[in-house]
Amino acid sequence: MVTSKEAADLAQYLTFSVAEEEYGISVLTVREILEYDAVTRVPRTPAFIRGVINLRGRVVPVVDLAARFGLPACQVTKRTCVVIVEAVLDGKAAVMGLMADAVSQVIELGPDDIEPSPSFGTRVDVAYLKGMGRAGKRFVLLLDIDRVLSAGDAEDMASAVVDGAVVASSSDGAGKASLVASALALVFCMLAAAPLRAQEAIQDNSFLIEEAYNQERGVVQHINTFSRLAGTGDWVYTFTQEWPLPDEKHQLSYTLPVQELHASAAASTGVGDFAINYRFQAVGSGNARLAFSPRLSLLAPTGRSKDSLGTGGVGLQVNLPLSCTHGSRFVTHWNAGATHTVSARDSAGDRASANAYALGQSIVWLAKPKVNLLLETSWIRAEAVAAPGVTTRSDALFVSPGIRWAHDFPSGLQIVPGIAFPIGVGPSRGHHAVFFYLSLEHPFGATRH
Repeated sequence: MVTSKEAADLAQYLTFSVAEEEYGISVLTVREILEYDAVTRVPRTPAFIRGVINLRGRVVPVVDLAARFGLPACQVTKRTCVVIVEAVLDGKAAVMGLMADAVSQVIELGPDDIEPSPSFGTRVDVAYLKGMGRAGKRFVLLLDIDRVLSAGDAEDMASAVVDGAVVASSSDGAGKASLVASALALVFCMLAAAPLRAQEAIQDNSFLIEEAYNQERGVVQHINTFSRLAGTGDWVYTFTQEWPLPDEKHQLSYTLPVQELHASAAASTGVGDFAINYRFQAVGSGNARLAFSPRLSLLAPTGRSKDSLGTGGVGLQVNLPLSCTHGSRFVTHWNAGATHTVSARDSAGDRASANAYALGQSIVWLAKPKVNLLLETSWIRAEAVAAPGVTTRSDALFVSPGIRWAHDFPSGLQIVPGIAFPIGVGPSRGHHAVFFYLSLEHPFGATRH
């Protein structure tokens, strides 16, 4: 049982990871936590100052903690965040942003849980540490934020950044030129809707069209979709799980569909054809303007062909997804794919080889930092067995507006729900459906916190 005195002695610390190390800072210094978004570089500032952000009309500098500790600069991922803190620089209070790989959790530590800073064995200067906090079986390095932001080269920042305004640190000609350049950069930061760095927030998968970004190391994604065709009662549910193998260069995934069809007098419900997928990150990544990731899939005939739930034959599928970033608020995904099924079978048991071809395009707009609006177009031409060795061909064309939004948690879990409304055009005119999407993405393994 914790006594009132013991409870009074407990202090709370926000923990986060930087370069695969876990750090903690007092929650009393933390104002808020933001998704890494628009950061504008300011000329003639130390290399560890990533830039500035516009926080509700106030200019706030962002410090790359990895670079501050003499380590390689922080790489932006979907989990990169900015912890807004209030520090004391040159004797004055200043609001700053700390760039971290991911936020972990809030922990409580008592005096007996804090050990002195080690004299060796850490990659960070011990002068930046208050001590080491013991949280269960692990240790957390407790940072002295005022020292981290005020020591050494940071004094240049302390004289340059006061209460969110950047001023000249020199009165000579170079200092005046720096003042003008900095002022222009800050005006751009406040007026621009979203500088280029905002692209990391929107490079993600869409619904019907495949993106070209593999899962990053240490992160697994679970994707659930459900679609129902109006007027027929037909529905399809799919579950996809994506794993890096072991990093984003190679990705392994599988897809399991469950469906109900009403093609005959009686409804048919069951598992569809199971897919095992491999995707290679040939060009770019989730942080690049252009990305290309060809995928190869093996389709196993697990669905009952007599009930039209499966093709009845082994299939091989190739898809070529290309993703492009346009400016700072738009990203497009482009798909071209083909499927060949060896000895497909219809409900009567007749067999023939069948092919299918697909083209698709989606445009994603960052309406808000956590909200995307989508417009997708997908076309499929598929062959079906009509008699022994004979196939018939049908086309489907849908335009689908949709919306998705994200919820991020301190543990690293990200939940993305969404909804879309596919509308048939051309050969699919008169058909429409509703589409639901739910993605859960979280770290795994010991390399992430």
